[in-house]
Amino acid sequence: MSKAIGGHMIMTEVEKSISPSSAGRPSVVAVVEVTYDKEADAAYISFTGPRERRSVSHMYACDPVRVGGMVNLDFDEGGQLVGVEVLAASSKLPRYLLDAAVRIDVEDQQRG
Repeated sequence: MSKAIGGHMIMTEVEKSISPSSAGRPSVVAVVEVTYDKEADAAYISFTGPRERRSVSHMYACDPVRVGGMVNLDFDEGGQLVGVEVLAASSKLPRYLLDAAVRIDVEDQQRG
C-alpha cells in the first residue's frame, strides 16, 4: 500500500516490482515496512517480506553518542540486516515517514 504524504510517495508494505532499467535489464525495487508506536516514540523499519519469516539472531546497538540517540540494528543468523529499531523516532526520522507508518499503538488500543 502506498500513501502520498507531504509530496513523498511512501510504501508502507513490502512490495516488489520489476521494470526495465535504462540499460535494458530489469531492475527490482524492494520496499520496506515501517511501524511506529507514537506513545513509545519508537519506529521499526523491517527488511523482510510479508511471507518471509527471518528471526533476529543478534542485535547491534549503535553508539548513542555518535548517532545522537538509540538506534539498534537487527541481524539474522546469516548476518543479513533484518530491521532497524529507532527510539526517539520523531527526532530521528522524517515526519512523512512516521505519518505513513503502520501505527501499532493504535492497533493495540483497538484490540484492547
